[in-house]
Amino acid sequence: MSAELDSAACEAHVVLTATPTLNGKTIVRGAGGSFPNRLFQDAMFAYGFANAKATVQYTSTGSSGGKCRIKDYCISCDHPFTIDPADAGNDGDAIPNVDFAGSDSLLKTSDYASYPDLQMYPAVAGAVVPIFNVPGVDDLILNTTMIAQIFRKCLNTSGIDCAAGAIQAWSDPKILELNPSYSAALQACGDIKVVVRADKSGTTEIFKKALRTFETEFANQFPDPSSKSWPGVDVIQRDMNEGVAAAILGISCTIGYSVLAEAQEHNLNMVRIKKSTGVIVAPNSESVSFAAMEKGLDFGLNGDTVDRMTADIQGSLRTSSWPIAGYTYFVLRKNTTRAGGNCETRLQTFKFLEWFYTNSVVKSLVASHGYAMLPSEVRSKVWSALKNEFRCDGKLIAVEEAKVLVSVEVNSALESDFSLTKEVYTLVDSSLDLSVAYSDVPLVPVNMLTNLGVPKIKLGWRHNMIVADGIAISPYAGIGMGVIFNLCGAVEPCLFWCFG
Repeated sequence: MSAELDSAACEAHVVLTATPTLNGKTIVRGAGGSFPNRLFQDAMFAYGFANAKATVQYTSTGSSGGKCRIKDYCISCDHPFTIDPADAGNDGDAIPNVDFAGSDSLLKTSDYASYPDLQMYPAVAGAVVPIFNVPGVDDLILNTTMIAQIFRKCLNTSGIDCAAGAIQAWSDPKILELNPSYSAALQACGDIKVVVRADKSGTTEIFKKALRTFETEFANQFPDPSSKSWPGVDVIQRDMNEGVAAAILGISCTIGYSVLAEAQEHNLNMVRIKKSTGVIVAPNSESVSFAAMEKGLDFGLNGDTVDRMTADIQGSLRTSSWPIAGYTYFVLRKNTTRAGGNCETRLQTFKFLEWFYTNSVVKSLVASHGYAMLPSEVRSKVWSALKNEFRCDGKLIAVEEAKVLVSVEVNSALESDFSLTKEVYTLVDSSLDLSVAYSDVPLVPVNMLTNLGVPKIKLGWRHNMIVADGIAISPYAGIGMGVIFNLCGAVEPCLFWCFG
């Protein structure tokens, strides 16, 4: 197929799949890293209960698949129209251009040059964890240097100048020293089999960056942490975190790496790390939070400019922090609408992101999957930037919506009840400004309800009110009535309630 036909076929595919609505709801499309996939899926399911106007979708394509889609699918992605269909990738090709991407790997300077309105916004912090399958071993302890030495086990077969000190076998004395209870099982396993990602991956980038801080020899052997290659190492390669997890489960005497949520989902054995202080740290939401608090606001110290809002949080030195951690990012176009989208698509994308950064439900989901919320200072900075940059047709999306003023007069006896109702309702619907007055007067004349410039609600006791046209009566609450009586006399009264 010629380049012209490739391009035409791809553009036709984009148009065909660019439906902006589904069952009357606006479709917000995302794709990208598998690192946050399980969190995003649960968050989007929960968001469906908070917003009936939109359906948010996310397809796990790997970080590179998300980044190419937020730029331009037909130009930037490997897809069935320009490569062998047998290697077309995955179902992500059914979702070409997207409203947002998820990525754990960073954009390159050339990306910003070609698409100037690209922006990365940290979403949450997460852990990458070494996972292993050694029969008879369910708790493996390594230090940071040992992890780097295992993953650079060089074979000297590809012209690589292999440094001394790499760990080749499970019986290595350094491993046995930290795991004396499992000496026999480790020695029985023999050589270490290393499993890595075959696709370009943000998970790999976070992992390599961390290992580069652990050992100079590893940094020298792997100068480009964004590369998917492992020069000199005899590795087993699998696509996506799911593929690496499956290989670890199915092949004995292996070690690999995955996002914490994936390891938890498959009940994989995870390495615990002995820090230089002697403290042994496990990967969890708390230990990731410590890493984010130490290094989370270090924008611009990783080679990016400060305005790109990216930071490396791996290699944390805090005693209780997990040292193989990283941000996962929302990648957005600040003023470009995807093919098939419109300003309503942009608005609903913004509303989802606002909910994600500010809602307490997300905080619970983040912790349950082993991620960590952004530190408050980071979250405030990120959300402020997003609100002031996200546009459609040059106009800011985050314009303060005009609230509808509703005047409510409530009988004083209902004050404590209605104050709670108001507090809860304003969390559900922020578009109303409820002006509440409490009064002992049970009713007001009908004309006070009809001749006002704002909507009026009256909450009182009467049940037989006759109203004029345009006035509606609706029950607010039922009140239980009862009779109290005494059958024992005045000396030793005993009180009884009787409810009808």
